[in-house]
Amino acid sequence: YLQGEFAKKHQTDPLTELPSRASFDWHFRLANRENTGKSIIMVDIDHFKAINDEYGHPLGDKVLCEVAKLLQSQLRKGDILARWGGEEFIILLPRAKLSVACEVAERARATLANYGFATKNGLINVTASFGVAEGGANEGQESLIVRADEALYRAKNEGRNKFRAALPLNASRSAELLSVI
Repeated sequence: YLQGEFAKKHQTDPLTELPSRASFDWHFRLANRENTGKSIIMVDIDHFKAINDEYGHPLGDKVLCEVAKLLQSQLRKGDILARWGGEEFIILLPRAKLSVACEVAERARATLANYGFATKNGLINVTASFGVAEGGANEGQESLIVRADEALYRAKNEGRNKFRAALPLNASRSAELLSVI
């Protein structure tokens, strides 16, 4: 793992000071090696472009930083919150079953929805949509992220400000097998 200023630059998102995507990848590989199970949560701030358009990018940046702090406050020790890109975040929950990940997602969603972000025109509420997936045995990072992302987009398509969970990997395969028979 990298060290010093070079490491900080490449392992930390400069705006939110959260782990970067590269750092998340490292933590994911570590969780895989431990083989103790894991879940992930994809988070996307709802209508973030409208915040930037109406209030400007400096407030948008402030919202991203505050969202990062609010999400972090809802995590367990050992969970990893990283900036995924733009207004998206990703959470790695080592040793977490789907039910625990769903509890974390709902708690984070409610905390965020009930928080007032200060603007020059008063407080505004910001919501986010969440996609949750539990990693299957030997499931790779890309597959797990795709499943969480699909659940995230289902939450967005169903009205936003909610979480949706992906079916467990073995359950979706069983369903596919049953539909063939």
